[in-house]
Amino acid sequence: MADNSVLADVVSIVTEKIDMVTLDIFTCLLPLLNGLLVSDLDRHLSISLDILLKLVRVFGSMVYSAVLASTPVGVDIEAEQRLERYNLCYIELERVKRCLPALTRRKGSVAKSAHELSLALEAV
Repeated sequence: MADNSVLADVVSIVTEKIDMVTLDIFTCLLPLLNGLLVSDLDRHLSISLDILLKLVRVFGSMVYSAVLASTPVGVDIEAEQRLERYNLCYIELERVKRCLPALTRRKGSVAKSAHELSLALEAV
């Protein structure tokens, strides 16, 4: 999505329905949310940080434990696909981590949300 305002509006709706987000949706959302983190508008940053915090609380421990776990033995296509999605999420979450120090130096609610997300990522 090229228009960050439209993306922010869609993401704010998804935030209200967070219980409907699956691993597949999470995998698709992460690159878009990372794109919002480089926006100059506080609204975009706040929306992205808010949903990222909620998603990290739901999926964070699963992502990190799956990536750090040993590779399963045998052929299980679904498990391999799931592991690939976890790896993609891991890469995107690491990118989020790299954005957070700059955001925590800002003033106001963006800095507070970035700090809270940073703490949530450290906890997983």
